Amino acid sequence: MGARVRSLTAVAAIGIATVVAGVCATGAYFYSQRHYRLLLDAARDSALARAELIRAALEHGMVRQDRTLIAPMVQAFGSEPGVAGVMLLDRTGVVRYTSGPVPPGHQFDLGSPTCQACHRYPAAQRASSRVIETGTGGDILRTVVPVRNRAECFSCHPPSQKINGIVIFDVDASGLRAAASQDMRSLVAPTTVVALLLVGAIAMIVRVFVIRRWAREFNVMADSVTGLLGQVRSQRERLETVINSIDDGIVVLDRSRNVIAANDAFIERTGGTRTDLVGCSCKTMAAGMCHGCDCPTLACLESGDRQVRVAQRRRADGSVAWEEIHACRIPGESDDGIQIAAQDADRPCAGHIQRANQVDEGSLAAS
Repeated sequence: MGARVRSLTAVAAIGIATVVAGVCATGAYFYSQRHYRLLLDAARDSALARAELIRAALEHGMVRQDRTLIAPMVQAFGSEPGVAGVMLLDRTGVVRYTSGPVPPGHQFDLGSPTCQACHRYPAAQRASSRVIETGTGGDILRTVVPVRNRAECFSCHPPSQKINGIVIFDVDASGLRAAASQDMRSLVAPTTVVALLLVGAIAMIVRVFVIRRWAREFNVMADSVTGLLGQVRSQRERLETVINSIDDGIVVLDRSRNVIAANDAFIERTGGTRTDLVGCSCKTMAAGMCHGCDCPTLACLESGDRQVRVAQRRRADGSVAWEEIHACRIPGESDDGIQIAAQDADRPCAGHIQRANQVDEGSLAAS
């Protein structure tokens, strides 16, 4: 039983550990996704603020006809950690100032995948920032801020133009994802250790206070059942001993008048053995044994009442004996039962008891 308890404890521990691991993994995934979005939002706000600062400086320099600070500012912002590049484009998409790998003079094509990431949507639905794939295995958070044509700019730009240029500020989104993953691992590791300790504590509590108690109660119940079976077996053996000690022949028949059990006195009268007798019909177990005017067992089955008949039995030596046979049904819930018959051998009167009820094969009863 100890091995069974240990097995149940192991199964319970594995099951709980699996559930806890699944919950932790699911929670870690959703936490990672949310944390990444939070980092992305923070990077988007920071990039937008710096791009607006560049735009304001550009407009101020253009109005004052002083462009000396634009290039250093682009280079300074582009060299900050996590920044993939900063570019200033004119209204036709040609790069004028840049801190990244795109050289000055490069013209962006609106049909390119990077441009279509935003331009495939209507102008009213375009966000100022969007994560796009660079095609080199990484992602960037691109923030686009237009330099709009204002009244102060009309001296150099026709009023019909809506924008005079574009500020593009790129942030390395792969670094943000890596940072989110690192934070997730830093959180999951101690959480997993705590969860496993909790699982171990729960398994120990279950083993000590539940499984062991259940095992003790099960053992007590098993011992009780074993004792009851022993008592039933002992009572049955005593009953068989009592029945076999009776001189009258006693036989147990089923509804088809097949022999279920018989005492030693009855078997001796048939001249056969118990193995040969059990399962045989009472009509064939000893030829010429019973010569009554009618069968009391059949009458008992039909009427359900106790029947008494005087029958003639021929002994093995050819002499004739008259015996009184009693047949009655054993009370039960069903009519499809067995019958018990008692028959006296050497006296003018003998008992034959027959009862109809379902009992276990091999059980004995006495009239």
